[in-house]
Amino acid sequence: MESSVFNCETTNTNFWVDSTPELGRVLRANRDILVGEIVLEEVPLVSWKNSQHQCRLLLAYLEATEEVQRKILDMYHPPVEDSPIIPQFVNCLKDAKKLAKIEPFCSFSYAFIYKLFLIANTNAHSFWGFKSEKGFSDQEAGTEISPEEQRGSALFSLASKASHSCSPNCFPTSRQGPFLRYIAVQPIRIGDLITISYLDDLFCTSRQQRQKKLFEHRGFLCRCSRCANYDDTRGIVCLNSSCTGLTFRQPDSPNHMGKWHCDLCSASFDDVGMSTNIKLEEALQRKVDKLTTSYKAQEMIPTGPSAFFDVVNMAATRLSQIHFIIPQVLKLYALWSAGQSLTVARVSQMMARDSIPAPWARGCMVSPNSLRREAAKAAVRALSVMECVYAGCKSGTCNGVHPPIPFEVSTVGYAIEDFKKSGLQEDIQAATILASRYVYFMRLQYGADDFGVLEIEQLIQSTTNPNERCYNPSCGNTSLQTLKRCSRCQVVLYCSVSCQRSHWPLHKKKCKKV
Repeated sequence: MESSVFNCETTNTNFWVDSTPELGRVLRANRDILVGEIVLEEVPLVSWKNSQHQCRLLLAYLEATEEVQRKILDMYHPPVEDSPIIPQFVNCLKDAKKLAKIEPFCSFSYAFIYKLFLIANTNAHSFWGFKSEKGFSDQEAGTEISPEEQRGSALFSLASKASHSCSPNCFPTSRQGPFLRYIAVQPIRIGDLITISYLDDLFCTSRQQRQKKLFEHRGFLCRCSRCANYDDTRGIVCLNSSCTGLTFRQPDSPNHMGKWHCDLCSASFDDVGMSTNIKLEEALQRKVDKLTTSYKAQEMIPTGPSAFFDVVNMAATRLSQIHFIIPQVLKLYALWSAGQSLTVARVSQMMARDSIPAPWARGCMVSPNSLRREAAKAAVRALSVMECVYAGCKSGTCNGVHPPIPFEVSTVGYAIEDFKKSGLQEDIQAATILASRYVYFMRLQYGADDFGVLEIEQLIQSTTNPNERCYNPSCGNTSLQTLKRCSRCQVVLYCSVSCQRSHWPLHKKKCKKV
């Protein structure tokens, strides 16, 4: 859709800066905003590369004008007195004391450096908009820009005031130039908070895991609307043997500590009653943590895929089909399998063979393409679970198609590439279906001129009739069995009434009664 870009330094057309006792300064919508609209576009006050990031932050501050320095210091929010010790802040203090003894920073007191570190720790955004000698556009430069040339962090005067939410209405992107954009991924009503997420994995982590990570790294306990509700990633089969529903952990309150509730049969249980399942959940999480550590350390996993799928199958049969452990492990397995494909490719090339014996299973042959396919299939399965959670689906046995998750476009991108590498026609078709559903958000995230987005659009056009998918750009369902025509114009297709309603504000401008 067409979107207007507003200079947030000179106009408040989209939002205004408000102040609340709980959150401090926040951004609120100044009008109703549709999905896909640019809410904010802002250039950084200062930016720095990730390599030696603390020194680069201090140098960026030293080189800034007095006005910019004032805006940076204005972001400071002191930790609450008598608050629990926050590990990340302790590390910041240690580093500040070291750097205060080194030129050219010895003119700063360690307390001042610590203050700058806290500002960056709680306000900085991941930033990809560094201009190299090759420019921003791969097409203009004629050569690919290394990600490390562009990746870093930045501080922004207004963007820093957006609140965190575990179900945000915007996502930030800085991959289209030397600026940061907030793009709406949910309809935003006038007066609503403008929210983004400080976390990457929103729908494959439990509420407790999200809150723990935010506290340890950002110094606050999340109380967003999602965290204040039931834990939607932690569904466990109902203990009532005659019920097929799921129980979900409810938010703690003075009257409901450790309560689980099933919407289907209305039964409630406490942590004691759920203790067997909770212990199993904890045991499986320890296995996930061990697999994660082994993967990051590039250690050998002797049993290979079975080490991952034993956890997945146990969680699916004993907990539920939409439990957060399942997508967590599947995403990890997708990374591991794609990494193994590179190793197998090198060995296969040296041995001049298409496939080699798998190190983890006697008599099993693997090839780079087969491992890529396994990675893609695991990613798609993880996406289906997370889409259920994102849509608020509580069935646990859902086979429906839910709206795509705007925050998982990178997972989708890797899965599409892995499917394409396998070379099988059915995998190309799977890649096309996945691309059709997510290309809208890829375009918003990376830009319509991005080389990867153009490749994906070419894939869709070469294998799919563009008129045979849901007309709502945030959906893209290609299942012809579910698509139905708009009753007024009899031209465009939608997969559901909800998709038609959400897209109606845009479609009504073009819809004509036949």
